[in-house]
Amino acid sequence: LIEDHIQVTGTYSGRHIGILSLCQDEYTINFKPKYNFYFGEIVNIKLSESFKSITGKNFPKLDFWFKIRERSIYDFKTSDNEKVTEKNTEFPQNTDVLSFIDYKLPTITYSKNPTSEYLMTNLINGSKNYIYVFNNKGYPVFVKQFNHSITHLKPHGSKLLSYYDTLIEGFVILDSTLNSVDTLFMQNGYQTNFHEILILKNGNSIQFAYDPQIIDMSNIVEGGDPFATVTGLIIQELDPVKNVIFQWRSWDYFNITDSYANLLVSVIDYVHGNSLEVDSDTTLILSSRNMNEVTKISRKTGEIIWRLGGKNNEFTFYNDNRRFAGQHSVIIPQKAFLTMYDNGVGFENRYSRGIKYEFNEENRTISLLSEFRHFPDVYANVSGNLQNLPKGNSLIFWGPLINNTKKIISEFDNTVDLCYECTFDSEYYPTYRVFRSSWKPKSFSLNLDSFNFEMVIPGKENTKTIEIKNNSNKKIIISSYHSNNKGFSIEGLPIELDSGEILPINVEFQKSIPGFYSDELFICQETDSSIVCQSLKVSAEVGQTTSFTGIKKNKFKIYPNPSSQFLNIDFDFEIIGSYTLKIIDINGKIVWKKEGITT
Repeated sequence: LIEDHIQVTGTYSGRHIGILSLCQDEYTINFKPKYNFYFGEIVNIKLSESFKSITGKNFPKLDFWFKIRERSIYDFKTSDNEKVTEKNTEFPQNTDVLSFIDYKLPTITYSKNPTSEYLMTNLINGSKNYIYVFNNKGYPVFVKQFNHSITHLKPHGSKLLSYYDTLIEGFVILDSTLNSVDTLFMQNGYQTNFHEILILKNGNSIQFAYDPQIIDMSNIVEGGDPFATVTGLIIQELDPVKNVIFQWRSWDYFNITDSYANLLVSVIDYVHGNSLEVDSDTTLILSSRNMNEVTKISRKTGEIIWRLGGKNNEFTFYNDNRRFAGQHSVIIPQKAFLTMYDNGVGFENRYSRGIKYEFNEENRTISLLSEFRHFPDVYANVSGNLQNLPKGNSLIFWGPLINNTKKIISEFDNTVDLCYECTFDSEYYPTYRVFRSSWKPKSFSLNLDSFNFEMVIPGKENTKTIEIKNNSNKKIIISSYHSNNKGFSIEGLPIELDSGEILPINVEFQKSIPGFYSDELFICQETDSSIVCQSLKVSAEVGQTTSFTGIKKNKFKIYPNPSSQFLNIDFDFEIIGSYTLKIIDINGKIVWKKEGITT
C-alpha cells in the first residue's frame, strides 16, 4: 500500500490518500492527493525507508513539512475545472472574410542585408487582436484575428508557436499546420501569467504565476499598509503529462525590501518577473524587473546561485556605471555573455537600450561589450525585448515609447550598425515582444518557391504550372493571389483542396515591351479568422522582335530568334542593285541599319 511508504498529513485537513507516480524524468516522485489541502495549512510528509528506487536501492528516511499558500484574489475568480484544457481549441471569430489587402503594412524605414527569417508579434487594432507574421518587406505571411485579448506570441524552434489567451488564462500551442496541439496552465491552483513560457527539448514547459497575498507591511517598513496586497512570483516546470517537477516561490528566497517598488502603497508588485531562460539542464536565469535584478537559480534545489544588479548585487561592473533598471528579456546566448533589453527606468537621462555584457561567473565581474541605442534616443518604461540572431545580429522591439506614437523594430549587425528598421503607427501596433524565427505556416505548400520564364516573345502569353498541396487535416480553399501587376497572373482561383490533396495551378505572363521583369506573388488561403500566404518569386525576360518586308520568309534564316544581343541573318538569294537592311525595335526605333549597292 502507498500508505505504508508515504504519509501525508495536513494540520487542518488531516491524513491524505492519493496517487504516487514516477515522472517521465525518472527522477521526480509525484504525489497527487485525492482531496485538496486547505489554504494556509502546514503539510507534513514522511517517507519510510522501505521505499526503493527501480535499481532496488533504499531511499533515505525523509520527514519534512511545507506550508500551503494563503488564499489569493485569483481563487475567487475561477476554479481549475472551469478552464479550457482540450486540444484543438477554437474560439468564435469575426464573420467577415479577412483579406490580404485589408492590412496596413508597417513602414520599412531602413533595410541593408537584414536576417531573412520572418518577423512575428501580436498586433492590436482597436478591439481586434492579431497574430501577425510578416516578411522584411512588411507583407503578411500568417494572420489570425481574435475578438478578445491575446498577447506574447513566441516561437519555439521551427515547429511551434505559442500565445497567451486571456479567455482561457493560459497558453495555446500551434504547430506549423496551424492546429492547436496543446494548452498549458500552471498547476497547484496558480493562475498562469503571460510574461513567460518556455518549451524545452524534452517536452517540459516552464511558466510563471503572480501570487498576490495580504501582508501586514507595517511590520516590514515604517508607514506600511497593514492590509497591503503584495504580489510574489511562482515558477513551475511541468513534464509533458503536466506533472509539476519543479516549483519555486519568491517568498522563500527574496525579501520584499529587495524591491525598488513603493512599499508604502496598498498594492505592491515586489518582484515582477518578466523573463526566464534555461541556462543549463539544472539552472534558470530569472529577470525581476521591480528588483532591477537578474538571478541564477538551481532547478535541482531552488537555491540562488548568484544575484546580478539590484540591492543584492554580487558582481563588479566595468565600463557601465549606469548599470540597468526595469530590464526585460535577459538571455545568456553563450557562455561568458549576457544580453538584455534595458528599459532604463528611474535614470535622470532617460533612454532605453540593448546591452551585451561579457561576464565571468567565477570572479563575479561583468563588463559592457556592446550597447544598442536608437537614433535619436527613445525611452519605454515597460515592455520591449532583445533577441540574439544568427551571425551575431540583434533584434530589438523598443516597446511603447514615451512621447512617441510609433512602435519601432530595429535590427543591428554584429558591429552595432543598423541593418533593418520598420515602424507601426498608433492604429496597428505590436505589444510586449517581437521575434524573428524560422517557423513558417505550412497549412498548404507550393512545390516551387521561385521560377523563371526565361526568354519570351513580346506580346505572347506564356504559362507555367505549379502544384499546391494541402498539408492540414481539413479541407482548405486557396482563395486569391496578390502581386505588383508586372504582367504575372494566376488563373483558376479559388480552388478547394481536401486534406493531403495536390492540385495544379497555372502561372501566366504576358508583356509587349522588351526588358527584364520580376515579381513576388502571394498565394493566399483567406478565411473568416485567418490568412496564410505562400510566396512565389517569378521572373521573365522579354526579347527584341525582328521583321522583314519584301522578302519571302523561306528565303531568310534568322537566328537565334528571339534574340537579346546577337542576331545572324543568312539568305539564299542574290541581291541586285541597292538594298537597305534595318533592325527596328517594338517601339519603331531603328537600332541597326545597313545600306549598299550590288553590281
